[in-house]
Amino acid sequence: MKKTLLLLLFILLAQIMFAKETHMKNALVVYASFMGSTKEVAAKIKETLEDKGCKVDVMAAENKAVDLSKYGLVVIGSAIHGAQPHPDVVEFVNMNREALNKKPTAVFIVCITITSSKQDLREKAGHYPELIAVGFKPVSTAVFGGKANDGGWFGNMMGEWIMGIKTGDFRDWEKIETWAGEIAGEF
Repeated sequence: MKKTLLLLLFILLAQIMFAKETHMKNALVVYASFMGSTKEVAAKIKETLEDKGCKVDVMAAENKAVDLSKYGLVVIGSAIHGAQPHPDVVEFVNMNREALNKKPTAVFIVCITITSSKQDLREKAGHYPELIAVGFKPVSTAVFGGKANDGGWFGNMMGEWIMGIKTGDFRDWEKIETWAGEIAGEF
């Protein structure tokens, strides 16, 4: 009788733990990219979360209809252009705000301005996640450098002179991986 009772208790506990683990380890990474850089960062975040034992789905924010209830964590990423997040991400948040407010959600931004030589522009870029996290409190935010494509001699000169930005790939993959590893512990 004791053995049967212990076995039933063990099976019940295993089922509870498995059900919780299955739900809690599902993550969704939603992104919107203007030139492809943010999509590549989202892929790196997916890879890192999977390395931490998570099952991860990735989708472009333009695919707005999604059931968020099956995810234990939502990660939202946006490129910034003209000091504004991608409109698809803004719309995704607007459509899913209630669900996002009920679960761990992290926000990342990919923005070349964070690499500017001008302190005021870097400080402004540090607040860009707030443009995404409207109506919910993220468990974590990050701003990553992006890619500044060659704009020709005039575009490069103006970018450096006005914005303090040089051309090149300024994505810090180690920083991205570290942040993704940290948010894996949020659910």
